[in-house]
Amino acid sequence: MRHKVAKLSYESYKARALPYHPSHEEHRVLRNQYAEAIKETKKKHWLDWLEAIEGNELWIANKYISAAGGDGGPSKIPTLK
Repeated sequence: MRHKVAKLSYESYKARALPYHPSHEEHRVLRNQYAEAIKETKKKHWLDWLEAIEGNELWIANKYISAAGGDGGPSKIPTLK
């Protein structure tokens, strides 16, 4: 599916001067379907993993769930004076 989205993206880009070209709509629809498929797959994988965990992995799952969301960068804590 990723390759189809990439191909339609290129076709849409080639027709960028024509705002009503059908490739734009095709690309938008397939792009949204691709994003939704990724979201559903991630959700299914997470639920499958949660159902299969045992032992110490339970604490790892708790850490994932209770961790505050961030941008993935290192925390910047100012020095105390």
